[in-house]
Amino acid sequence: MSSTPEDLSTAARIRTAAFGLFAEHGIRATTVRMVADAAGVSAGLVLHHFGSKHGLRTACDEWLLERLGRDKTATVQGDSAAVGEMTSQLAELSPFMDYIVAGLSEGGEGADRLFDRVCDMTDDIITEGTRAGTIREPADRVAWVTTLTALSCGASILGGQVARRLGGQKLLDPVVYTRYALASVELFTYGMFTDDRFMTTVINALGDAYPPPGSTTDPEAPRDTPQEDPS
Repeated sequence: MSSTPEDLSTAARIRTAAFGLFAEHGIRATTVRMVADAAGVSAGLVLHHFGSKHGLRTACDEWLLERLGRDKTATVQGDSAAVGEMTSQLAELSPFMDYIVAGLSEGGEGADRLFDRVCDMTDDIITEGTRAGTIREPADRVAWVTTLTALSCGASILGGQVARRLGGQKLLDPVVYTRYALASVELFTYGMFTDDRFMTTVINALGDAYPPPGSTTDPEAPRDTPQEDPS
């Protein structure tokens, strides 16, 4: 059965209402009836379009990832305009941050699925970055992707604490996000250590456990390279 423009518009309205409620109240606390009331439709129509609350949440996850992935992919490709546009839309992105926090902090299969999908998005971004020459191919791609995703999601969950340290109330407050974003990019660009002594120590300590099964060793990984002064 084909969808009419009216069907698509109604589905989008329901999804938008659900997204806002999930972000504000959490996944468990939001009911299909609450979504229906917010969207101005019947509960039956919500189920007609999405099948269940699980299906509705999945649709919200996919919408979130498509929106965020579009911006981040353009950023790692070196698109200055995309960076400027993203930073000018921080207030608009606040519900996305709240949704991620709600989706991950409640745990369970839904949180696992969302984390895996964010990992997939991160992997796509690394692929685009390596193609553009802005990101080098990691030695253990799965570990890189998982660690980067954990760091990013962790900052979202700890947004209030991060903001308090950086002079605001929320992670996406302009003054907070500017400092957070610049510190993150500086860390990823220049690194923290002045040489590879600590890396060598860890590799020697791991012994046969390094490199892990399935990983590749990057022959062009920077070693003993003097760091530029980021100031």
